[in-house]
Amino acid sequence: MLLLACLACGGRAGLLDGTPEQASGLDASLEAAPAVGPSTTSPEASPPEASSPLATAPDDEASSPLAPPDPCATMPPIPCSGGGYEYCVAGHYSACPARCGACVPGSSRVCFIGYCKAWGTQTCSSDGLSFGACQEGSPPAQCASTADSDKASPALEQCCIDSGNCCQDLFDLNGNGSTTDQIGNCSGTSC
Repeated sequence: MLLLACLACGGRAGLLDGTPEQASGLDASLEAAPAVGPSTTSPEASPPEASSPLATAPDDEASSPLAPPDPCATMPPIPCSGGGYEYCVAGHYSACPARCGACVPGSSRVCFIGYCKAWGTQTCSSDGLSFGACQEGSPPAQCASTADSDKASPALEQCCIDSGNCCQDLFDLNGNGSTTDQIGNCSGTSC
């Protein structure tokens, strides 16, 4: 920093030949200023004094851990009879997962898609909480012409019901306000 200040103000005394010369003007004021560097510290950088609350912790805080011990550290998951596990959460075990929240695991229903054949099948997930993606398939013979002419429509959903299938209620034909439930012959699919 001293070198830059000297060069900026035009003072080059002793820099080129290594000999000390009499400093004048700004060079003299820079030499008179106390040196600040790695060997000295400014008051802002000094460590807190022993009386500062940051310097040492009280004896009772210093000996106690910062966080309470994990109450679940020694509580392993417990298998559930219907599959899944009970887990320790905040020192207490959770309930076993519901295995049939939306559908019977592994069951399937007819679903409707907006392209090609307009007919497909969805399989219920292993946890029973949702159906998987709609996989395109061919409609039964009695619904083929409706699928060709109307594509995914209330008419195709009604044909699905009339043909004895469990069908996605995409067009809310049962009038319950939901388009994610199923309608038709769903005794092995619905919970």
